[in-house]
Amino acid sequence: MRNKRCMWGLALALVGVVTSCSWFTPSSRVLYQEGRTVIQLEREPSEGGNTQPATIASSQLAKLLDGMLIQHDRGLAMAFLRSSATFEPVFNSDEIATLAPLLSKGLKQADPSQRVGFTFWSATPGRGYAPFSGSIAARDPYLIFALKTHPGSDWRDPENPPPPSLFALDFRQDSYLKPGSEEERRGSYKMRPTLQINYRRYLAALDGQSGSVSTAKEAPAPAPAASTPAEVRPPAASSPAPPPQRQESSQAMREELARLRQELAETKQLLADKILELNRLQKKSGGTNEGKP
Repeated sequence: MRNKRCMWGLALALVGVVTSCSWFTPSSRVLYQEGRTVIQLEREPSEGGNTQPATIASSQLAKLLDGMLIQHDRGLAMAFLRSSATFEPVFNSDEIATLAPLLSKGLKQADPSQRVGFTFWSATPGRGYAPFSGSIAARDPYLIFALKTHPGSDWRDPENPPPPSLFALDFRQDSYLKPGSEEERRGSYKMRPTLQINYRRYLAALDGQSGSVSTAKEAPAPAPAASTPAEVRPPAASSPAPPPQRQESSQAMREELARLRQELAETKQLLADKILELNRLQKKSGGTNEGKP
């Protein structure tokens, strides 16, 4: 009798293990990993269903990433206005060249219930103390881009990470953003900022601009008209050109701002390294003291 009870108990435990394994199946699948950089397919938490697999060429995705802007350290009292906010590109050209092909391949492999998650560590000096992390998905006609962390706003001590910083997102041409999505672009501690870009209309507009430029270059010169007595008119007064000093001053200010940002990034990196070293020394001294009688 006791043996039968043991057998029933083992059978029920086995059923529980099998059931729990089916309940807790992995919700993500890694597509690419090199060092700490990871591209993976993960479950889409929002409703509506994505239009995937989506074929967006890496060159097209690079144009979309290039148009994304970020406002760092946004205070809670700061108004979300272009006139008062200072935005800068989310990615630089080297980061776009690395990330765009990986995200493009991910969108081609995702299904409607998934999105492409990324954790990307930049090789740019001064931007290696925190990763770019977030997700991207296609839901026609919009490309949905969410950013969780950015090295310009977050640095992390792995042993004592601080809460993430607030920042806001925008797009270089905001007319292509989904109407009514201003709150999503601001973000919060609970919901990180998100862009919804009408990528089909934006890419079509870029193609139209490049096509019109090439047509203008190839247009033949008009045939000369029949010779008629030309009316002699006095030369029109040319409008005064903007003073070069103002342009030079503006350029100098931009260069100085870029230099200060670079120095700030390097200082943050140095501070993060010092804190890590201090934590290691504290642990080492603590272990030495514990070993003493």
